[in-house]
Amino acid sequence: MRDDSEKQMPMLWIPKQLLEAVQCSGAFEDCKTFVDMPLQGQTSVEAATDDVLQAIPDGAEAVRAAVLRHFDEAGSDLDQPLSLSSHPRLDAGFPPGSVRCKWSQWLAESWTQLLRVRTQDQMYSSRTSSLLPLPYPMVIPAGRFRESYYWDSYWCALALDACGLHAEGAGALRNLLWTIRNYGIVPNGTRKYYMGRSQPPLLAAALEKMPHARESDTVQLLLKEYKSATSGYRAVRVVLEGGEMVTLQRYWSDTAEARPESFREDTELAQDLSDNEKHKLWRNISSACASGWDFSSRWMQNGFDLKSTCTTRVIPVDLNAFLLKMECAIATIATEAGNESTYSTFSHLAEQRRHAIDKVLWSKKQKRWQDRIMSEQDFELSLRGQPIKRKNLNCADGIFASDFVPLWCKAEASPEQALYAIESLEKSGLLEEGGLVASNRSSGQQWDFPNVWPPLVHMLVEGVAKHVDPDNPRSLDKQMATAFLQNAWQGWNSTGSMYEKYNGCKDCGIAGSGGEYSVQVGFGWTNAVVLLLLRDGYGRELDD
Repeated sequence: MRDDSEKQMPMLWIPKQLLEAVQCSGAFEDCKTFVDMPLQGQTSVEAATDDVLQAIPDGAEAVRAAVLRHFDEAGSDLDQPLSLSSHPRLDAGFPPGSVRCKWSQWLAESWTQLLRVRTQDQMYSSRTSSLLPLPYPMVIPAGRFRESYYWDSYWCALALDACGLHAEGAGALRNLLWTIRNYGIVPNGTRKYYMGRSQPPLLAAALEKMPHARESDTVQLLLKEYKSATSGYRAVRVVLEGGEMVTLQRYWSDTAEARPESFREDTELAQDLSDNEKHKLWRNISSACASGWDFSSRWMQNGFDLKSTCTTRVIPVDLNAFLLKMECAIATIATEAGNESTYSTFSHLAEQRRHAIDKVLWSKKQKRWQDRIMSEQDFELSLRGQPIKRKNLNCADGIFASDFVPLWCKAEASPEQALYAIESLEKSGLLEEGGLVASNRSSGQQWDFPNVWPPLVHMLVEGVAKHVDPDNPRSLDKQMATAFLQNAWQGWNSTGSMYEKYNGCKDCGIAGSGGEYSVQVGFGWTNAVVLLLLRDGYGRELDD
């Protein structure tokens, strides 16, 4: 089966021989450090490669010294903007001197630390740096993340806008439109090594909420992204019990190589495998990264071993809900642009997907949506474009916050189905003292128990709020929002820091853990989600 979305992307700006030599030497504890280091203007990549290769026999420190002779510090290809369009402030009418007032003001002003532009230094160019030449300031998460990320941008853009930084919020989304215009996709992140994969497709949903960020070719660009996100190997055709055929999508990376930013980890993980099995595993690892859930027991065949990652065999609940949200957003944006034909087409596509989600992913027994897993045989059929039978698909083990994302995307087949899902969420055990945990499985990976992730909290708070009594002080949306806000507040109040994720077992502000890097402090989407929840009226208890 031909994959029309697969194309040659400029993922490597340095020779693979140099990349492999540095990353496998252990010269840098975090492999991402080296790929974020721009080449110095007075040297050449050929000279750098020769120097590094000659240093290999002398060990990691010698390799590190050779690298530093030719490359500048990671992130030195970025600068802070000279100025902002206005002074950031969340105008939500909080009582002066209250916790919400002080915290929201600190968070709003933190955007000055998280906005970046490509340095104007002519020494750094697309030839010498992995950074994409974006036209507008970008929001970086902070820490090791020295670039903007696709699905982070949804929350960051909305929060920038809420803080009065309308130009910066619009710019964050226009950067994503620029990547579609120039590369055909929105990459996982705005560095070249991310070009082989995307992330959850939330651009259209953000542009639906922020019309002032749209450009003259927005509809055409969203159609281009939609085709990339739904065609080729990403599409899985499923035959229902009555013979009806529906199509759903899966996460799929166009690359089947070790990730440049985690080259050593991927190489070591696959070292005992045949060449064919290595590339198969690396595609599954990269596809898990495309989900944003890197990594989780969701993608592991045995639930705990990264080597058993089988992301491309999973028909995921969240992705198909995101795509339905995308279809609805494109329909809205198209009709507002006077494009009734596209409105009609995408309204119909959304209804088709809602039906497919209901028939394939809804579990009548569990009263929630569940990921479905293909057998190896059915997976091979899907690669050839042949349909697979719904009755052969297995339900994923465990309970995941992603099971309930359709509530946020209005993907429920009926109001009754939404209420069943909310009841299931209440009984799931995912709501802990410190917030909504990613899953009920403890795998040692970061997108599992006991970690609380801000975007998951925000999606499910908004999704549940649509279906519950807004006057009920103990409604599930308020419980989830309050638990998370208390946890994040305790962390900030005691340390002055915001974390990318939190431990949900307690509400005392402890950072989350697990995965292939240490917890990061900053933090873009955490700040954004807190600001959006506070703006929407959650967190009044903080002032008591």
